[in-house]
Amino acid sequence: MTPDGPGPSDAGARADGPPPPGAGVEATGRGARALLCLAVALAVAHAVVVGLRRNEGDLRVYHDTVGRLVAGLDLYQTREGPDPARPTGFIYPLPFALVYAPLTALPFPVVRVVWALLMGLLAVRCYVVGLRLTFPEGAAAWARAGRGRPLALAVALAASLRFVLSDLQHGQVNVLVLWLALEGVAAAARGREGAAGAWLAGATLVKLTPGLLVAGEWAAGRRRLAAAAAGVGVVLAAIPALVLGPRATVDATWRFVAEVTPWNARFHAWVGNNVSLTGLLHRLLVGEADAGQAPAPMLLALDPAVGRGVALAASTLALAAALVLARRLAGPARPALLFAATPLISPIAWKPHLVVVLLPALVAARLALEDGRAAPRVLAALAAACLLAGREVVGRDLADAATRWGAPTLGLVLLAAALVVLGPRREAGPPAAGSGAPRP
Repeated sequence: MTPDGPGPSDAGARADGPPPPGAGVEATGRGARALLCLAVALAVAHAVVVGLRRNEGDLRVYHDTVGRLVAGLDLYQTREGPDPARPTGFIYPLPFALVYAPLTALPFPVVRVVWALLMGLLAVRCYVVGLRLTFPEGAAAWARAGRGRPLALAVALAASLRFVLSDLQHGQVNVLVLWLALEGVAAAARGREGAAGAWLAGATLVKLTPGLLVAGEWAAGRRRLAAAAAGVGVVLAAIPALVLGPRATVDATWRFVAEVTPWNARFHAWVGNNVSLTGLLHRLLVGEADAGQAPAPMLLALDPAVGRGVALAASTLALAAALVLARRLAGPARPALLFAATPLISPIAWKPHLVVVLLPALVAARLALEDGRAAPRVLAALAAACLLAGREVVGRDLADAATRWGAPTLGLVLLAAALVVLGPRREAGPPAAGSGAPRP
């Protein structure tokens, strides 16, 4: 040190020495905030683009069918027309219709922008929650800690982003359901079982499939969570009675369960882009067809009743296996497996429905890189290859053929298998790295 300040040797030491404590954390925090701001900006830009295009997507179905309910007509069937049993196309539980109903007062072009903006922001939140669940120490810190980790993280994000973008482009509701379910999973990871049950009940009252997460937690012994989900679910299911009356609510709920849901499964069973396990089995065993049409043989030409029986047996077996295997897993691996199994159990799964791979892909990427064994890494890599085989990667014709012949379905099976092989066991003692609760 010279009388006038630091000398050359001090400056050199300061420049070449280690950074001050916390500098890396601060830089990571600034980078994360910058990425978050970029993601929000992209969500806003996407909403503007959606507002300018003519493709109305599934949002038009929501708007028109819920508008029927507001006008005093039947939500699920065109009872006022010549064919009173004809479905309207609305295939969701009654509470979702009441949630959407205020939007029917707005012009549809405005609704399209509002919905796209809301779903885009919720998609950003889904990634934030998913990353915090999987990487409590921070995704960037984890990625810097080992060779191959940045690539694995990028592939996992790309595998789910493909389906998230598809959902946003079609104006569907799957991102909303995923957000509710992930908030429930995050609350459960923090030990807030009552709140977790409430979040999952809300998700299930928009679509039935998140009920698998509740069943999985019940099978794992979290009975308080399951009880909270059941209690809140009953309350939410009863709220429409305050608007429509008890009789109309019971009638609509019964028809949704007994008529609308089975009709949807039958009507779309053979469609080529139904990536559910039951959809693939229908196509391979019986044939392929557009919605509501007679199937043309694709591999075999069995009686449709035989195909339905095999598909139902496979779906039931997938459900039982998911519940049994998930209860053995700890940390985020358990809900990740249940998310991955959902399209294998549901009779219908379109490409936007595969937003559920967000958490499974992240968890599998982490576990595969930390495990070190070759076989599980191969499983995870093959799963990613199947899920990434979209039109942007392999071209329209090859991607469509891959979907028809079951590439996304195989990817889900491989992803679930990787989680079962790699996931930390509940009886293994202390939680594995990455299995802790997310940062608030």
